[in-house]
Amino acid sequence: MQTVEARSVDEVSSDDALTGLLRLARQLFQTPAAAFWVRERGTERLAACLGDEQALRTAYDADLRAKFEDRQFVVLPDINAEEDPFRFKAGIREKLASGLASVTLIIADTKARPPGIIGEQRSAFQAICAQAVTQLELRHSQATQAKMMDRLSFFDRLASATQELEDATAIMRTVARLTGEFLDVSICAYADMHADENGFTITGDWTAPGSASIVGTYKLSDFGDFAVSNLTSKLPLVVDDVIAQLPSDAAATFQSIGIAATICLPLVKDDRLIALMAVHDARPRIWTDAELGLIGEVVERSWAHIERVRAERILRETSRRLNAILSNTREAVFLMDEQQICVYANAAAEQLTGYSFEAMRGRPLHDVVHHKKPDGSHYPIEECPIDRAFPERAQTSGEELFVAPDGSFYPVGFTASPVLDDEGKPIGTVIEARNIADEKRFQEHQVLLIDELNHRAKNLLAIVQGLVAQTMTSSDPEIRKALEGRLMALAAAHSLLTKKNWEPAPLRQLVQDAIGPHVAGHAVSMEGPELMLPSKTAISMVLAVHELATNAVKYGSLSVPGGGVDVRWNVEGDELEFQWQEFGGPPVVAPAKRGFGSKMLERGLAAELDGSVEIEFLTEGVSCKVRASIPRLPA
Repeated sequence: MQTVEARSVDEVSSDDALTGLLRLARQLFQTPAAAFWVRERGTERLAACLGDEQALRTAYDADLRAKFEDRQFVVLPDINAEEDPFRFKAGIREKLASGLASVTLIIADTKARPPGIIGEQRSAFQAICAQAVTQLELRHSQATQAKMMDRLSFFDRLASATQELEDATAIMRTVARLTGEFLDVSICAYADMHADENGFTITGDWTAPGSASIVGTYKLSDFGDFAVSNLTSKLPLVVDDVIAQLPSDAAATFQSIGIAATICLPLVKDDRLIALMAVHDARPRIWTDAELGLIGEVVERSWAHIERVRAERILRETSRRLNAILSNTREAVFLMDEQQICVYANAAAEQLTGYSFEAMRGRPLHDVVHHKKPDGSHYPIEECPIDRAFPERAQTSGEELFVAPDGSFYPVGFTASPVLDDEGKPIGTVIEARNIADEKRFQEHQVLLIDELNHRAKNLLAIVQGLVAQTMTSSDPEIRKALEGRLMALAAAHSLLTKKNWEPAPLRQLVQDAIGPHVAGHAVSMEGPELMLPSKTAISMVLAVHELATNAVKYGSLSVPGGGVDVRWNVEGDELEFQWQEFGGPPVVAPAKRGFGSKMLERGLAAELDGSVEIEFLTEGVSCKVRASIPRLPA
């Protein structure tokens, strides 16, 4: 049922716009009484009245209220009722555009008017009511605008008051005070939920004069099932009157701390109830949607501000530590943004380039230290491998030439890595660089030394071969030939390692080079994984394979047509298993005694390889099994 709010004479007469429209209606229709009723938020009130107010109230309540339909006239032209002071009554109701309010115009006369309202009178009647609607809409618009300005002003004050604060407690204390004052409530409080999502501690509050602080620890369940249901479901708790809306025990809990009406909003993080913010009033109060929305926005803004402050504090601390690390590292570090603009350079970067960070800031690093080639031509950034890391979203590394402030060039080794956001989108590039001029000079010097050493070693081997040839002219030709062959194998292994700067050499190529001169026209198979041997192990394996191949040519499978050799190897952990197996040769007869070659293999090679060598003189062909420890190579 609609309720009508009575208004004082002063309040009625103060609405000059509506009163003026009533005067116009009374003049047009020559009636002694006219009135406007306004209905808003479910409540209807007499907004303006001319004539006998009590008679109009009685007339409206008696038979007009229930008869109205939107945008439809109600006309009672000839009333014959002793209790009604009026014989004629007419009215119209118009809704506001928002549909949330309406205006009703009533005119009444103590004399009957059988014709009612006809013709142009009807249009005029409707126009007067429509004008009243316009006035009310204007007033609503002005009130809404004023509230909006108040709201904006409030949030502006809130932002100004908290923007310099870095402590969560200080932020919430300020938020509670400004929110409580703006909403004119008794208490504004904030609380942290316990892990069980039932207990909570009000860590701070603001109270209006005459209200007591409610700081302390409580249980959500003490405030009733309605509070528990809403807040644990992450819904706001809105109570206009705790006595009227809540069970007696829950209402008593609220009343015990001076609360008659409340809005309590939950703060949810990672699907957990972690905090509460509430405004309370000591008297029952009908909370509006605008107030609920404002408190919700306060909670969101406050928590976002607290999280931002915490994140900034962590970022500052991380930045401080990172700066301390980067400022003391010898590696030059640059940070480029998504436009490849330099936004950071450490002290080592300044020392490397000869430019201060201020001179590089806000410019592409390429334009500062990498803009031209040694021939003086322009170096387009699109061709630069350093800047390629950003668009290709991949790390690049290598060597480039940077340009010094005096125009000279210096070599740098670099690594460029894209910086990606959570979605994998590149947002910048980290560049690490170092001057490798000294390394280059050292490498060049090292190459010269190695070349000279290799040259001298070759000369020494040539001298040894010459001495052997001259010294052993009268010796057994077979012995001299065997010794020369071993020296030649050693020289071949030395040449191969020299080509590779005495770095690890591939086993397959070593075997091929060692047996190549002996296998023409014979079947030779090799099977095994790719394996790099250190230089010491490589020389030992070359001598072993040469010895085996020489014996096979003289006595074994490579001494006759159709004979061959099967070479296999495998690696398990740090151990090499190598097998030489001859086939298709003359029947093998084990020698009566071990010769120099066999002894060199079984003793000397085993010792060099830190393993074992086993030679078997099988009838179908000589077999040699080698087990050797392989040193781990640097990654």
